[in-house]
Amino acid sequence: MAPDAETDAAKVVTGARLKNQSRSIATESPWHSIAEQIRKRRQNELRRDNFAVSVDLPNPLSPLNGTENGSTANDFLVDPEASNVQVDMTIDDYFAKGFEALTSELLARSSKSTEGTIPSPVVEEDNDKFKVITDPRPYQMELFERAKEGNIIAVLDTGSGKTMIACLLLKHILTVERERRTANPETPKRLAFFLVDSVPLVFQQHAVLQANTPFDIAKFVGEMGTDLWSESQWRKIFSEVDAVVLTAEILHNCLVHGFIHMREVSLLVFDECHRAKKQHVFARIMRTFYHDTATTPVEERPKVMGMTASPIEGTTKANFSKVAEELEETLDAQIVTAMNLSSVASLAQVANRPKEVKVLYKGLGGIARQPQLFVVDRTVLTPLYRALYKVASTVGILKRAFDSSAIMYHILGPWCADRLWAYILSELEFKLDNMSKFDRFVDPEGYQRERIAISHANDMINNWSFTKPVITGNREVDEMMFSNKILVLLDILGGLYEDNPEGHCIVFVERRSTAHSLFLLLKELDDPRLAPIRPEFIVGHGSTGEGDVAMKYKKQNHVIRQFRKSRVNLLIATSVAEEGLDLPACDSIVRFDPCGTMIRYIQSRGRARRGESIYVDMVDSVLGAAGIPDFRGAEQVMRSFCSSLPEDRLLGRDVDDDDEDDMALSEIYHVEPSTGAKLSPHGAVSVVYHYCSRLPGDAFTTNAPIFQITGERQAYRCSIKFPVNSAVHDIVGEVQPNKPRAKQMAAFAACIELRKRGGLDERLVPIRENLEKIVDVDDEGMQVGTAKALRSYTMKTPDFWKVREGEPLPGQVYATLIKIVKPSNEGNEGVPSQGHRPICLLTRRPFDIDLGSIQLFSTVEAKVYANAECTILPDPISLSRTQLDILTGYALRVTSMIANRSFTCDPDRMPYWVTFPTTHEDGKVADLIPWGEIQAAVLRKHTPCPADLSDLQDKVLLEIGDDRTRYRLTSVRTDLNPLSQPPAGSREAKFESFLEYTERKWRNHEVKVKDFEQSMLEVKIIPRVLNYLHRPTAKDMPRTELRSRTPAHLMPERVLVSTIPAPVLITAVCVPSIMTRIDGYLIASEVNHMLGTDVSPYDTLAALTPPAGNMEFDLERMELLGDSFLKLITSLYLYVTEPDNHEGQLHVKRMRQICNANLYRLARDKGLYSYIRPKAFARANWRPAGFVAKEDKEDTVANIYGYVMGDKGLADVVEALIGTALYHGGLDQGVKAALALGIKMPGIEGQWSDFSRLYDYVTSPRLDIGFSSQDVRGLAKIIGYEFKQPLLLTEALTHASINTTNIPCYQRLEFLGDALLETTVLLYFLKRYPNHSEGRLTELKSAMVSNKILAALCVRLGLHSYINHFSAALPNAVKEYVTDLEYHRLDHAEKEYWLDLDAPKFLSDIVESTLGAIFLDSGFDLRHVDEFFVSRLLPLFTTDIKPTVRQHPMACLTQGMQAWGCLNFEIQSLKTIAEDGDQHGASLKKAMFVIHGHVFATGEGPSLRQARLDMAHKALCEARAMNSSEPDIFPRVYCDCPPRMRTIASFEKDDGWIDL
Repeated sequence: MAPDAETDAAKVVTGARLKNQSRSIATESPWHSIAEQIRKRRQNELRRDNFAVSVDLPNPLSPLNGTENGSTANDFLVDPEASNVQVDMTIDDYFAKGFEALTSELLARSSKSTEGTIPSPVVEEDNDKFKVITDPRPYQMELFERAKEGNIIAVLDTGSGKTMIACLLLKHILTVERERRTANPETPKRLAFFLVDSVPLVFQQHAVLQANTPFDIAKFVGEMGTDLWSESQWRKIFSEVDAVVLTAEILHNCLVHGFIHMREVSLLVFDECHRAKKQHVFARIMRTFYHDTATTPVEERPKVMGMTASPIEGTTKANFSKVAEELEETLDAQIVTAMNLSSVASLAQVANRPKEVKVLYKGLGGIARQPQLFVVDRTVLTPLYRALYKVASTVGILKRAFDSSAIMYHILGPWCADRLWAYILSELEFKLDNMSKFDRFVDPEGYQRERIAISHANDMINNWSFTKPVITGNREVDEMMFSNKILVLLDILGGLYEDNPEGHCIVFVERRSTAHSLFLLLKELDDPRLAPIRPEFIVGHGSTGEGDVAMKYKKQNHVIRQFRKSRVNLLIATSVAEEGLDLPACDSIVRFDPCGTMIRYIQSRGRARRGESIYVDMVDSVLGAAGIPDFRGAEQVMRSFCSSLPEDRLLGRDVDDDDEDDMALSEIYHVEPSTGAKLSPHGAVSVVYHYCSRLPGDAFTTNAPIFQITGERQAYRCSIKFPVNSAVHDIVGEVQPNKPRAKQMAAFAACIELRKRGGLDERLVPIRENLEKIVDVDDEGMQVGTAKALRSYTMKTPDFWKVREGEPLPGQVYATLIKIVKPSNEGNEGVPSQGHRPICLLTRRPFDIDLGSIQLFSTVEAKVYANAECTILPDPISLSRTQLDILTGYALRVTSMIANRSFTCDPDRMPYWVTFPTTHEDGKVADLIPWGEIQAAVLRKHTPCPADLSDLQDKVLLEIGDDRTRYRLTSVRTDLNPLSQPPAGSREAKFESFLEYTERKWRNHEVKVKDFEQSMLEVKIIPRVLNYLHRPTAKDMPRTELRSRTPAHLMPERVLVSTIPAPVLITAVCVPSIMTRIDGYLIASEVNHMLGTDVSPYDTLAALTPPAGNMEFDLERMELLGDSFLKLITSLYLYVTEPDNHEGQLHVKRMRQICNANLYRLARDKGLYSYIRPKAFARANWRPAGFVAKEDKEDTVANIYGYVMGDKGLADVVEALIGTALYHGGLDQGVKAALALGIKMPGIEGQWSDFSRLYDYVTSPRLDIGFSSQDVRGLAKIIGYEFKQPLLLTEALTHASINTTNIPCYQRLEFLGDALLETTVLLYFLKRYPNHSEGRLTELKSAMVSNKILAALCVRLGLHSYINHFSAALPNAVKEYVTDLEYHRLDHAEKEYWLDLDAPKFLSDIVESTLGAIFLDSGFDLRHVDEFFVSRLLPLFTTDIKPTVRQHPMACLTQGMQAWGCLNFEIQSLKTIAEDGDQHGASLKKAMFVIHGHVFATGEGPSLRQARLDMAHKALCEARAMNSSEPDIFPRVYCDCPPRMRTIASFEKDDGWIDL
């Protein structure tokens, strides 16, 4: 270098301590003179804070193009020890001399004319989140045009508007796409994807794109759980949007699994595209999918645009030509820089390149970049450090904290090192609070030691007297508290903010702890120079080790908003702020720590893009200029290279060995023919890990593959061991030339095998094993299978009554004699009920079912009123056409009379005829039909009152003018006449005379009484049709029944006598109830025939009757059993036919079979809805089949036979029919019913033994080891069963943490045992408590099969001592639970002491798995399962549950609402985030109880379970408070559901005791 070049090159500015200087640094700072010059220049400058419009590219037309060594006139370096500098000059002299040169350059540049510069684009702000750019600059438009012509890589500096170009291109591509699809709607849709490499950029770039384009743009990040989304979810999303902004890994996964194909993509935009190399996800997307011509022909490839500040990411030693060409080939695009553009002049006019200054400080040299080289002498560290070290140095979690503090001591000084401790300890405390149970149980003593140590350290910090930071101006004094590097930084900041108090500055540091320390210092330091500073810090959000600090997304966004709004004007940041984040243009940038790569240099420099901005690089004086990488020189070389690239160059290149490996692997892939899912060896590794992570496990299981690589010298082989419950066990790959390739190829082979064995589906994703809620919405928007999905149906009439078209009247009819007799509870069983005649039912064909005895309930008391005993007579009765016509007229007369409406019916279509024999004795068939009485009733309706009033006995009386109210004579009151005062308690008691009552009643008619001396007739009202099929409560008593019990009086001269005798009418009002029950039996018989089951019609009818049917029975008890048995048989079938499926896969397949949506469809497809009897008996609607009333309208029949029911109601009927078949017919009948209803179990023919036959056919897993014979004998004694195959017992007690693959774990057996136990418990309680409701049975079942009671039983039996496991944490968890359980047992007087403990789930699991093993070993014999239940589990019921059971508040709340009949209540859950003041952003779960859209109560907790418990407690307390003022006001005040069969809703049992 020439001497003058060295002189003109910058001098080195040092921050060495001042020698014997006591002046004020604030006024004498070396930045003071330059500040004066710049301040004048900036006074007239228009401030602007543009987003993506201010350009930071170097101006290629600038006269300051640099010297031959790569330095430029913008560098100012002053070295006090340089040979050409006088030794006796002070350091301030050197500062002043250096800055004079700097000032002259600045003034020379600022004196140039600014005329002709392009004005700033119009910018519209939207809530400070993003800005709408409405006027792109010429160079942006030219780049956009180049991007339209072909794929480009836009190399532009930070802040130069790359995103704006992407907006323009995106808008153009989507517009073309929309026009293409409008012209041809059948054309497949193509989406645009904007790919970024970090989560914050997803939200930022989405906001920009959405603001600047009129299209629908979605955004996705991994934290949304996208790896669990199914194809249908993705397809739905893709169909609703035009473009997507997302992290690239998500798109890669979608391409791998075939959720989308490259030919369905119209545009790929890569942000920070310089990362697209090696195995980065950008490169994998392009190599595996874009460049694959087999799946993506060239003409179907999307357009590609890359954006970067530099195609070179590495150091100054990078081979620019090679790296650039590799990037171009990968992205199939050409590099375009500012120098390529015709509009480069316009770009130069707006380019604001900062002045670059290097400032030296006295540092530690290269050791600062390698903290591991520190040899810590703890005796020289701070007193606080030494005090903390004494109490916590042996605690592992604090080791890195001490190292971090020691590093801060040397780099930043004692004060910063001490002040950082409070923040470090709060982070460590947060880590401990959120530590998993597994980690806590692995080393519980260590966990407690760490807790105690951090607590002691916190106490010490809280009581420590920290020194207030002070800058004296004396370097020697100040360096006792701060490092020289800190002091130089404060000098720099003082000068910057003295010049421009409202300026924006970013200080870039390398470590997060440094950022926090500097922030604390600036917040507390009382220095006049720094008064204008409003500091904040921003660091990354990723996971960190102990002693480091992190920041949540929410806090990051808050800081950025504050900086953008100028509430913060100094930002201390790690590399997270170098590129991507939407930060305003800054006046100055200070690199406190050096940047390691050229692109980081370009990116951080690009933040300083305001006019006359400054970029300060702090340099360690120990290293000097020689230790500073020449990034600027490298940048110039890179730009010159990029600008000289010919547009028509070939992209071919030579490759090295590593590249050859990458290319070879990229050519190997597996494609699923049905979906197009594509798997490469590199992608296979993540698929293997994902598969293992989705295997069932608990807190004590680590589900991860184990990769073992053996070999050497280009001959490596990888083997993979999968978890014990995997569909694939050991995989050994082929020999490969290097270790990474060996691992990838082994994973690739494993994925192929997993696909064959059913571990991966056709999308190459794990079969979903989580408890997924099967949601299916129909065309009407209703969620299939729910109670809210209401649909209309029509009940059918029994086929037995149907008269075929053209069928003549029969010559013979078949008689069924129905006697109304007293119930057995009155001690006169079988004795005819007083006042009733027998009923003779004449039918066209004989009944083929036993009608038995039908209970008729009292309408005024909750007891049986009478029994209708049905006897089918064997011999038919011959009748002529004339006789049948008379019987038809009689039937119409009687039916019309009891229903109070006139009916007609075609005589040839009569379904049946009814007579009322005059005797109960079994005599001749002719006595069944009293012809004389029948003919009289047909010929005439009524006669006048006879003179002899004694003839009125057993007659039906009517009052003239009222033919709807019928009376029966009680007595003739000779002591009363029309003028007498009515007796008390009679109907007429309020009137002075019977005459007055009659005149008032018939005031609209002229009533003339002829005989005022006539005796009065005391009568009672004969009720109309009543519901004798429902056991009433007091409030159900009909008004007509109350009237019938009140004496009334009639005048004989106003009485008509019906030709139908009173005993006939009294008996006839029972006919509708009896015939409704017979109809039900006939319907039930049809269902039995359809299912092939042998169950009584009564029991089947109960299974067809929902609670709304208002009968003495309903389906609920059998629905509960059917649900359990359906779960059992599907579990058993899947267990024996899917030996390679783990528990999670079995669970999903079972759910698809037994979910309400599927059961609803089965019921619908079978037409089961027509057989259901969901409506309560209504006398107003009753009529025999084929009868028509004169007042009928078009919708009358629809109203009678139509009903509305939710999908769940149909599903309940399916379960109830299965439960009925099981309970009354046995296992074979239960299986047969399930098959007949559509449950798919190929190979099962209707016998329980079919399952064992299939199990024998499908070979069960073989085990290599088992328990010793001594252990087997001990276990046999514990469980009360001796195994024929002891290895099954081994499997039942083997935990999933076992790290070998020849021993299956208990999970599959637990899956089976859970269903076995539930069915066994329900069968027991159904038989023991025949009158218990479904709700009470559910409470009992839940109490007996819960994880808590089974865990207690496990410990009580001692099974926990035999668990096979490979977990360090598991024994400690068992020990802790056993200790707590024994304490609660001894200390708690109340029953069910185990309910207050959170038991490890594996304890209950092994009880259920043991049950499953017993069942299989016994040859599928449920008796052995029952014996285990009775001998082992039932004693807990006897001693600790019976006669009361504790009810969970949630159960009390939901069952109370259900009892009320409310259908519109739900429990909603959500997650809330703590306020900004919480540095960790801790989350809470929130639960809300919503009634008809009204939030009635809310609860919160760290888990969803605790939140729901809190919510239920609050709701019950509020309900009680409301009901205390007015009984049953809750939930009536909130619920407006239509009236149903409701019971009194009790909300009083909050976690209390319920009597059995």
